[in-house]
Amino acid sequence: MSNAMIFRNHLKESGIQVKEETEETGEVFFTIVGTLAIGSPVIFEVMIFEDEHVIDIRAIDFINVSSLLKRAGLHQLLNKLNIYCRYVKLTEKEGRVTAVYSLPYSEKEIDPGAVLEMISLMKQTIDGIIPEFYEL
Repeated sequence: MSNAMIFRNHLKESGIQVKEETEETGEVFFTIVGTLAIGSPVIFEVMIFEDEHVIDIRAIDFINVSSLLKRAGLHQLLNKLNIYCRYVKLTEKEGRVTAVYSLPYSEKEIDPGAVLEMISLMKQTIDGIIPEFYEL
């Protein structure tokens, strides 16, 4: 059974609503919508790379800094937070900030519960740092 199928079955059994897509290259992407502590929605993508034994978890565009004048401050803040946030890497494109965590696995089958726990930890990290973005 593929890791994508294991994860899909776990999500179904847990009653978690997801959108699933398969890329031409065979990678499977799951999209889960959550809510941050401030009440705004956040989209988590879980990408399973079977050949590389890696799962990428992304919180897509969880904050948007549209002001060009604030972008320099945004980059400074991201540099600071990337030092503080040991496992989550924060990236920015056109003012939209995304958090990424890569979870390597060596076993043949993944632990889907551990993947969901990492999503929860990523959400907690974002909840903890998001007030700093409002100070820009």
